[in-house]
Amino acid sequence: MITKLSKALLTLVSVWGLQGLAMAQTYYVDPKNGLDANNGTSLTSAFQTLAKARDVVRANKGTMSQDITVYLRGGTHSLASTLTFDERDSGTNGFSVIWRAYGAEKPVISGGHRVTGWTQVAGTNIWKATVTAVADLRQLYVNGESAQRARQEVPITGTGWYDDPAYTANPEPDRS
Repeated sequence: MITKLSKALLTLVSVWGLQGLAMAQTYYVDPKNGLDANNGTSLTSAFQTLAKARDVVRANKGTMSQDITVYLRGGTHSLASTLTFDERDSGTNGFSVIWRAYGAEKPVISGGHRVTGWTQVAGTNIWKATVTAVADLRQLYVNGESAQRARQEVPITGTGWYDDPAYTANPEPDRS
């Protein structure tokens, strides 16, 4: 029985060649447990950053004979700078470079910066923090919810804030 199976396998290898039996080339990126010093070829030796995976795929795609798949593990993949893809990141020879979530995991790619050092303005429901690492802050999220940013650096004085019970959204003008 083993002899028949061995002959059949040898026949398949000789007809299809070893490339027909080759496994697809696969890399893994894990933002929590990965290390860029790893080879990225298994769940336990995943890369940590998308940029490292992109650079390794670029260096190893050569003359592609199969698809290359990069699996992104769940968690936040933080970007310190813009992640750029170009023609070097495309497949060749009719094969593709595929980036996808691993299983049902939910990877998040974020260029956001955590704002820390919040302090409450005395006697108000207003919070402030100094942001120095970002040149152009366009969005602010607090606990996962979109929040309004301050529009100016002016000391806050007066009454009629949105949480003041006497405040009216559309007050009538003083006609006296």
